Amino acid sequence: MFLQDFRKILALTALLVSSTAYAKVLYVFDNPRLIAVNKTEGLTGYYGAEHRVAHFSCSFFFYESGQSNDVSFPITSFTKRGERVPGRVFSKGKGWIVQTDEQHDGCGGAVGDFRKGPDDDHPARFASVEYIPALGIRRVVDTGAVVVALKTRGLRTYVRYVHPATGRVTTSWIETGKLENPFSSQPDALSRQVKYTVHPVTRFNGRRLGKNVSIESVQLVSGPGLSSTSIQAINAKLRDVVKGFRIYAAECQQGAQGHPWGYESKLGKVVISKRYVSVVFERDTVCGGTPDFERDAFVFAKASGKFISPTRLLKEVFPREEFRAGISSYKDLIHVNDNLAEALISDNADVLGDCDGTCDYDIRNKSYRIWMEDGQIVLFPEFSQASYINQQEYFIKVAR
Repeated sequence: MFLQDFRKILALTALLVSSTAYAKVLYVFDNPRLIAVNKTEGLTGYYGAEHRVAHFSCSFFFYESGQSNDVSFPITSFTKRGERVPGRVFSKGKGWIVQTDEQHDGCGGAVGDFRKGPDDDHPARFASVEYIPALGIRRVVDTGAVVVALKTRGLRTYVRYVHPATGRVTTSWIETGKLENPFSSQPDALSRQVKYTVHPVTRFNGRRLGKNVSIESVQLVSGPGLSSTSIQAINAKLRDVVKGFRIYAAECQQGAQGHPWGYESKLGKVVISKRYVSVVFERDTVCGGTPDFERDAFVFAKASGKFISPTRLLKEVFPREEFRAGISSYKDLIHVNDNLAEALISDNADVLGDCDGTCDYDIRNKSYRIWMEDGQIVLFPEFSQASYINQQEYFIKVAR
């Protein structure tokens, strides 16, 4: 659960420190069918509209996919994973124009035409009218409905839904397990079958956690190919992980020295592949007045439940020496070598676009947290307020 006091601290401090320090804020527009969330990985959005009489509709997701200038920023839009169309969002004050290079199926006319830019007649204009704290855009697995997650409580999430035909806004509680992140790679069949429990941590060393701290603990219950022995080993490590989170939160408070502070660590996802189990937490902190947004990833051997270090994981998934030579690590972060950097740029060309010298330098000198997902290794860059590449998930194919 994202605490209200912490949310205010995080948003205000992030805005004061740097324009690239993203707080989690939902933009509400005069046309409610457009939604956008400004968060850690950059801006993400969704547009969904249906004609109230005729049977046609227009819908697509989009995310910020490059450097912005004074008037616009590039986006990548998609309707299905892997089908991407570039575009731009033009922003002036509270006004937005959303433009895509190609029209998505069903779009055009009464339900939304997004081919036009600011110099054209009648572009797709929107005006932001309200800002609401939010966790992110989600999709309901059973129905496909797109919602905005506003807050969590235990195993349930409070969501906001806009009807695509009427524009009517409703809110309700839904089981968190029924929601998926459309901006992450889709969970495979194995990951959908894993069962686990998530509980808020309320006490540490016999004392209640302060109002500026929010930590979730996770324990696996069952999953395809997981024995009771491996589950016990994984859960033991996850309990130690949560203890570490609580210690870090205490250190964050001690180092605040009168500055705004807050610590939130919540479960991001649990992913099972053929050989590994990856448990990923999302960590948002303000320590000493400085915001930080990270992912904490823990990878386990599926057969034994043994924890796999980042360097060990790279050695196992990249048997060829050229992808492993010269790789260094510090705690849970790894620094890629030239071959892995080239693989990252190549496999994520649709997201990075034209990776110039600045982009190339940034990628090669970043530190990353890594895990396994859908047969690929995921790299998530360490947070930096002045960075070329977005802080989002990058994928590298392991079969090379």
